[in-house]
Amino acid sequence: MSASANIRAGAAYVELSVENSALVRGLRAAEKRLKAFGGSVRTLGLTTVGLGTAMIAPLAGAAKSFADLGSGMWDMAGRTGLSVEALSTLGYAAEQSGAGMEAFEGGIRRMQRTI
Repeated sequence: MSASANIRAGAAYVELSVENSALVRGLRAAEKRLKAFGGSVRTLGLTTVGLGTAMIAPLAGAAKSFADLGSGMWDMAGRTGLSVEALSTLGYAAEQSGAGMEAFEGGIRRMQRTI
């Protein structure tokens, strides 16, 4: 055989040997494990985002309710001339007795006209 034929035969042997070597099998197994780990991290991330969204939605609703209540009290304070703190305290007492805030405001305005 000539020298170039021996080199070609050796290249084929090295190529076949590397293709089925323990290193290649180990790398492929590691690749599979890393893909599985990446999938589990992705699932955990999506679950965390879902839980965060579920927690934020009610908090945003509560913040809007409080903002609306504060705005309503501010507007009522402007119409009646009482402070927001006084309206809040007296409004709580009115609601405990069964009257609503609208009835309370109407009573305050009638009292102011009478005085």
